[in-house]
Amino acid sequence: MDFENLPDDADEAYMQFVQALYAEMHARNLRLYVNVPASTDDADLKRFAANSDGLLIMNYDEHEVESQPGP
Repeated sequence: MDFENLPDDADEAYMQFVQALYAEMHARNLRLYVNVPASTDDADLKRFAANSDGLLIMNYDEHEVESQPGP
């Protein structure tokens, strides 16, 4: 699952959606993988990991049009 650019006030609702979806999919022997930005804090990573079969870390878009290029 890959939802991006959600507003900050949607974080808890999104987590609840992931939890509910995982429960439904797991009951049907289906897998759920969730894409998360590399900047996701540890507590949220743990919650996503506990409610999915795996995480795909999005480690891109490190630099933006307004920023200087980096390594």
